[in-house]
Amino acid sequence: MRIYDLEPGREITILILIGSQSMEFESEVIGGVPLKQMIYAKPVIKNNKVLTFSGKGISANVVITGKDTKPLIFRNAAFSTMKGKDGKLCYGIVSHADAVEFNRRDSFRCPVDVPSVAQIGLERDTYNIIIRDVSINGFSFCFTSDSVTAEIGQFVHTTLNDFIDGLFENFTFKLFGLIVRETVLSNGKHVYGCKIVQQQKGIDAYIAKKERMRLLKQRAKANSRNGRERKT
Repeated sequence: MRIYDLEPGREITILILIGSQSMEFESEVIGGVPLKQMIYAKPVIKNNKVLTFSGKGISANVVITGKDTKPLIFRNAAFSTMKGKDGKLCYGIVSHADAVEFNRRDSFRCPVDVPSVAQIGLERDTYNIIIRDVSINGFSFCFTSDSVTAEIGQFVHTTLNDFIDGLFENFTFKLFGLIVRETVLSNGKHVYGCKIVQQQKGIDAYIAKKERMRLLKQRAKANSRNGRERKT
């Protein structure tokens, strides 16, 4: 796939790498010019200013995800800020390379969306969070309050406590991670990706069971919907 194959309305993630640090921002394709190997995308605005993604030591990349496929990445894309036909600012993104498969943690990320509390860094205070997903070597979370933030390089202590409906099993894991990535969603919410520092025994079995139940529920919903359609 080439970058100009992305159609307007397609959501993209802008992955910025600066040394060992990374940041992610959500955007959306609004047009493209195949002859220039270019797409136009909505700008990321922070403090009423459009963020720029060019400079010494900065690697800018475009990541796309699909429902049933692994994420794809266009590496080392060139970003410029320009005005669109409507006069509004946008990004012009050029990439001459094909997209390649991409997995941040090199392992399956299981959506969980489990509420919990966390200690950040050396603080003794705890903060309410939502654990969004977990893999055998990482997890991501967001704060429930928009006034609380964290930084890349900080350690996080939290507990994943999840009861899986249908199996009648409860799973508890103490998670100790290092924040390695920060993603800003289109709604302004900050999501922090963590690398697990201390591996937890049994988390792979939990992920397998959680995903199996999720797929069973999806299949049951699809069968129920098909049954209603046949009746009508």
